[in-house]
Amino acid sequence: LGCPGLTLAAATGVSGAVRGAWVLPNGTQAVGVVSNKAFLLTKSGSGYTVSIIGTLLTYTGVVSIRDNGVAKIVVIVDGPNGYTYNLNTSTFAQITDPAWLGSDRVSFIDGWFVFNKPSTQIFYTSPVYWNGSAALDATYYSLKDSSSDSIVSHIEDRRELWLIGERTTEVWYDAGNQYFPFSRLQGALLQVGCAAAHTVVRTGQGLIWLSKSERGEHSVVLTQGYNFQTISTPAISNKISQYSTVSDAFAYIYTEAGHEFYVLTFPTGDTTWVYDLTTGLWHQRASYDPIMGVFHRHRSNCCIDFGGQRIVG
Repeated sequence: LGCPGLTLAAATGVSGAVRGAWVLPNGTQAVGVVSNKAFLLTKSGSGYTVSIIGTLLTYTGVVSIRDNGVAKIVVIVDGPNGYTYNLNTSTFAQITDPAWLGSDRVSFIDGWFVFNKPSTQIFYTSPVYWNGSAALDATYYSLKDSSSDSIVSHIEDRRELWLIGERTTEVWYDAGNQYFPFSRLQGALLQVGCAAAHTVVRTGQGLIWLSKSERGEHSVVLTQGYNFQTISTPAISNKISQYSTVSDAFAYIYTEAGHEFYVLTFPTGDTTWVYDLTTGLWHQRASYDPIMGVFHRHRSNCCIDFGGQRIVG
C-alpha cells in the first residue's frame, strides 16, 4: 500500500543526514542541523531558502533544539556539546561556560532552558530567558533521585518537566523556588524508563517513547495522565527485540488527514515502524533502493510542520 511520498523542498548543499529541526516563533523560519552544519530554513514565496549559520563539533547523531521566544536565543545540544544562535545578532557560538555539563536533550519551560548531564541523575537550567552569553549558575541543578537510575531523556509537556530514566520516570514543575525553580510533583512516579533518548515525543494524548524497565524492554508506551499503557503489540515488541541495538532509535510525530502518526526508526535494524494513534494500528514504512532492488528504513529522520507542509529531513 502507498503512503505519502517525498518531494524535494530545499537542499542545504551539505552532504550528510539531517539530524534535527525546530520551527521558530511566527512560523517563517526553522533551525536545523545536517551533518556538522546548522542552518536556517526560511519560507520564501512558494519555496524555501537555506543559509548555513554555524558549525558543530559532531557530524552524526540526533540533536535536540529549542528556542526561548522573546529572548530570541536558539539552543542546540548534541550530547557533549551545546550551541547558541542569537536571532537578534545572527551569531552562532559553542557553549563554553564552566558550568556547562553537556546534555542529550534540551527542554524549555517558563523561560528556562533545561539540560541533563549525560549518564547521570543531574539536570540543570540556564538563567531565565537566557541571552546566550550570561554565565550559567552552577548551583542551579537538581537530581532525579527517587530511584537510582540515570536520566535518559527529558521533555516538557503541559508546563511539566518529564525526567525519563533508565527504569523510572519523574514529573517536575516550575514551583518558583528561590535556589532552583523546579520541584518534584509528589505522587507522579512512573515505573517505566526509556531505552532510546530520542524516541520521546509529545502527542495530543500524552507522551510516547520506546520503554525499558526493571521488568524488561522493547515495548512502546503511551502516557495517560501520570500512568501509562503499552501500545506495541507482542508481534511488534518481538520484532524490536531482534535488533542488535535499539538505543540509537529515534522518532517523530505528525498529523495528516485527521490521523496522528508516531514514526519510529531503528537505524541498526534498518526498519521504520509507524503507529496510528487514531486507529491504534501499526504498520511498517520503507524506502526502496532501485539499484540493489531492496527495501530499507524510511528515509525521514525528523519532521516539522512548516510553511503549510510537513517537511522531513
